[in-house]
Amino acid sequence: MIGNFVGRFISVDEHNFSAWNPFIRIRVSLDIGKPMKRKLFLQKEEGTSFCVSFRYKKLLNFCFMCEIIGHAENFCLSNPRDSSEGGGRLFGLKLRATKGRAQGEVNKCLVPTRKDRAKRRK
Repeated sequence: MIGNFVGRFISVDEHNFSAWNPFIRIRVSLDIGKPMKRKLFLQKEEGTSFCVSFRYKKLLNFCFMCEIIGHAENFCLSNPRDSSEGGGRLFGLKLRATKGRAQGEVNKCLVPTRKDRAKRRK
């Protein structure tokens, strides 16, 4: 269902069903002449709803203004949306899936800072 909402469903990653993954990876075929989907709202049987946000891997030449694959923003021929009407970019870099399997943020306590590196050099 979700795969066909985004494009034409091809396959699902067999490693999706791990308790550690906060995401599900699917492969779809996209019509590059149509704007890409950002999210889908689904309703559970008990009536509550939730939002599924999409991230895309291997996005090459994607225009954040017109939402079409095939050219970058600086080569877009469409008129930019009027920012007074809430236009502008609908997509941003969060649309891109991170490299590798882990998609969570790194705990800032675990990332060495400049101060930490300077202390090690002394």
